Amino acid sequence: MERSSKQTFRVLAIDSDLDLLAELIPKGFPDLHEGRFPLRDWLRWKYSISANPLGSTIGFVSDIPSSFYGILVHRYTFGQALLQVGLVVDVMTVPEARGKGLFVETARAALDGLRDKSVAFTIGFPIRKDVMPGHLRLAWKPTFPVFVYFTPIGRASKKSPISLGLRALRLLLPRTAFPHPKTTHTSDLNIFLDSTRALRGKNAGVTADVAQLEKSDEFLRWRLAQPGVNYEFVVFRDGTKFAYAVCRVASLSGTRSLAVVDIDGSDPSSVGSVVRALADIAVTKHADLLVVSTNPSNAKRLGFLRSGLFKSPLKFTTILRDVPNSNLEVAGISESQWRITWLDSDTL
Repeated sequence: MERSSKQTFRVLAIDSDLDLLAELIPKGFPDLHEGRFPLRDWLRWKYSISANPLGSTIGFVSDIPSSFYGILVHRYTFGQALLQVGLVVDVMTVPEARGKGLFVETARAALDGLRDKSVAFTIGFPIRKDVMPGHLRLAWKPTFPVFVYFTPIGRASKKSPISLGLRALRLLLPRTAFPHPKTTHTSDLNIFLDSTRALRGKNAGVTADVAQLEKSDEFLRWRLAQPGVNYEFVVFRDGTKFAYAVCRVASLSGTRSLAVVDIDGSDPSSVGSVVRALADIAVTKHADLLVVSTNPSNAKRLGFLRSGLFKSPLKFTTILRDVPNSNLEVAGISESQWRITWLDSDTL
């Protein structure tokens, strides 16, 4: 698709474009380099057929790859409806091509490619403020915040002032009971899938329509196969009560943390048992923080404060955009109906 005599655009084909993308992405994200990150393996995983990279578009200036707008199409449930939703990721323009409208035109080409593709709407969680003006020009709407919640652990170092301060803070907090004996911890994905298959997406006692990622076995086998990352799982079940979490070690603003990629449960007490188990795991992983990200209403539903998870100032803005020819107006879904975690994004 051509926009001008110098700018051209085409849809990503990961098999043939892997080397091109591996050279392009680090120019927009300098921290992604082969020395510390398995970039080609990561790109092959991320834009595989399993991820459904529908519409992902490369922009060229005089035949030189200069921009990228990634879209991964996942399934969400909203009430009884099963929807295809486009997650926008890895949006970038090389420094020498910025300020010329290339980002907007690449985005327009990618989003136009979703027309008549049965995609209900698009969603994004931008972490860089410089891309927001371009999104706004294309009718993206900033909606609700997604906060990072934390509990101090303070085990990354015996000498670091940060670790010592967080450990002292933890000692000042009310003591919590040990995890319920029916709480289990495993690093085996198959065991986790088998033990949570009947629980994922369960909305007992909910009358309003809930918007959430469909956490199918197929999706989780792809999402939790990120190269170079070891995920672990905590599950609690006692009759009709349940809770579960997916976690991994990560660096959050330079602080070694145990990041909870996904968490859900039937009631705050059950979630609390899982959080207590996660805190114990964070100690064994020598983490300074236990961190979780979600929207405020979901944090309240899960009883984060009761479990000792506190809202930090760190937050991300959820952006949403309707897709032409879709019958759903996504702006009509209120924040209280959403259940967002890091699993919805590509961040962790």
